[in-house]
Amino acid sequence: MDILEIEATRWAKIRSKGRYRFIWLRYVFGYGIVVASLLIIGDIILFTWHPQRTLYFAVVFPLAGYILGALTWRKNESLANMGDSE
Repeated sequence: MDILEIEATRWAKIRSKGRYRFIWLRYVFGYGIVVASLLIIGDIILFTWHPQRTLYFAVVFPLAGYILGALTWRKNESLANMGDSE
């Protein structure tokens, strides 16, 4: 089994669970919320806490996670569809 077959099998398993689950669990919560939380904690510990910066982190990074997840899904779908046609 080569690497392309392994990736295709892996993507099929992820795809079967759904787009929204993929985006929300992996990117919004797995990336956006985690990064925002670490930055907020670091901001509180290392610098003077500013509510505006906290709000910025809490909005921007989960939103960026959603966008990144949607783009990743779209790219993987296009690759999977390209592989299906061959």
